Amino acid sequence: MELFRDGPLDDVEAELAVSAAYRRRSEGFSCKFSVAAPLTTVAGEAIATFEVDVIVSFDLDQPPGDLDQLIPAFSANVGFFVAFPFIREALQSMSVRVGLPPLTLGLLRRGSEAPLTASFRTGGRTW
Repeated sequence: MELFRDGPLDDVEAELAVSAAYRRRSEGFSCKFSVAAPLTTVAGEAIATFEVDVIVSFDLDQPPGDLDQLIPAFSANVGFFVAFPFIREALQSMSVRVGLPPLTLGLLRRGSEAPLTASFRTGGRTW
């Protein structure tokens, strides 16, 4: 987490980049979601960069034979939903700790794309 500018944030945008990685374990598998949230002005000036990694692990009594093919689909349909509240809280907490208004991610809804943008909220209004 790095802050590059002081002052008002009425011209700031946040574009999220999400990547996923998987690891088999003897008792199941883990999914790692890495999120980068660079904040820039509309003119392209870098303001801050927030990054967070969240790992969620799943245990299986009897792993299916085609687990390597199932992990990516399970991760996208279930794993990211499990990790998202932690990602959301971490980004919001980091923004507040550096003195910015809370960085708020949109809601994650089944059947729609993950939120790829974020906004600053203060006093019930968006900056």
